[in-house]
Amino acid sequence: MVKYLLLISGIVIIFSCKSPLRKQENKSKYFEGFVEFSLSYNAADPKYINNMRKVYGTKAITYLGKNGFFSREYIDANNIVTLREIYRPDSLRFYESLASGNTISCFDVTRPTPDFIFEGINKSNSLKILSHHVDELHAKMIEPHVKNDTGFVYASYFNDPRYPVDPLTYKRFVHESVEEIFSKSPYLTTGLKLQYSNKLSMFFVATRIVPSHIPSWHFEIPKNKTIVYQTK
Repeated sequence: MVKYLLLISGIVIIFSCKSPLRKQENKSKYFEGFVEFSLSYNAADPKYINNMRKVYGTKAITYLGKNGFFSREYIDANNIVTLREIYRPDSLRFYESLASGNTISCFDVTRPTPDFIFEGINKSNSLKILSHHVDELHAKMIEPHVKNDTGFVYASYFNDPRYPVDPLTYKRFVHESVEEIFSKSPYLTTGLKLQYSNKLSMFFVATRIVPSHIPSWHFEIPKNKTIVYQTK
């Protein structure tokens, strides 16, 4: 009888020791939650700023879910969502939809973007966002049919090494060199600068980072809109 009691006690001790380890293993090391951004613009001609603000608003919220799911909402000064972007790694499709429209643009992320060049990464940059150093990465897209300096988009990503992102968020996402860029710095983007030719600059700067569970409905494609598949 004593032998069996000792055996049962031993089993209880073993499983009680393994339980915390299993819980620890189940806890993802990748970021799940949302990031709030302020948006600002700079241009010599105010009409460019007005046009961009109508589409992208004054702030944005990025949601990162489990297993690489991603979405972003652009919000205007009246707190109305103007544009939604959704990436679903289960289909390798990126969706973009204006709130005022009745269509959804759909991109195959495995299709390369012509003339999009990843220019490099600066890990020793002194730039800080939310009081923390970030990696700075640069890429440039050149419009092949434009012969002068007005045909490019220059992108600078600022990624925070405190927050690793799930590789499924960028794996096989070759459109606009996303996989190449994030394989060099696989962290949460807390800042973004987009320079549209020599006409306008757009700045995203994180104002808040909130780790939390993100419900799956953030990544659902609207049912009441027509999907338009983009070939370029």
